[in-house]
Amino acid sequence: MQLLTIPEAAERLAVKPRAIQRLIQYGVLPYVDMTLTQPATRPRRRIRESDLVALIESRTKTVVHHLPGRERMARRKAHLKWSKRNES
Repeated sequence: MQLLTIPEAAERLAVKPRAIQRLIQYGVLPYVDMTLTQPATRPRRRIRESDLVALIESRTKTVVHHLPGRERMARRKAHLKWSKRNES
């Protein structure tokens, strides 16, 4: 298991360190507290590489190609007109 610093994790995701800090703050990305003394004057947070991979996998989206709304509506209306004409 490899532990990454916030700047290292940010570099792997190609984002700024502040983005990683926000993910931690919002509870999206878990971290390991490596602080030796409590209360800490400065927290030492490390991110497990496996948690970073899990974050990437959870946010991976598959793009489904579909027609834009207006074009889809125009085709639907045309189909309805056609079906009404063929009913008679």
